[in-house]
Amino acid sequence: MQLAAYPAERQLREVRNLGVGVDEIALQLDDMVNIAMAHVANEDLPTADLELLRSVLAKVDEYDRTRPNTPAALG
Repeated sequence: MQLAAYPAERQLREVRNLGVGVDEIALQLDDMVNIAMAHVANEDLPTADLELLRSVLAKVDEYDRTRPNTPAALG
């Protein structure tokens, strides 16, 4: 789950090296939200931190819904 925490330049380098798409970053963010929810329930993490993660994931989802889904855009 480290990939989602890396700076953007390193994220791109890592996904290219791993041979996966940038969607892998969003999947890791989703996993982080689930883990954060458990930590909030145990009172190990402030709710504000969970909400910050959720807001980032919401931005990713918003981008995913609005980006062009054409072969040129995917290339």
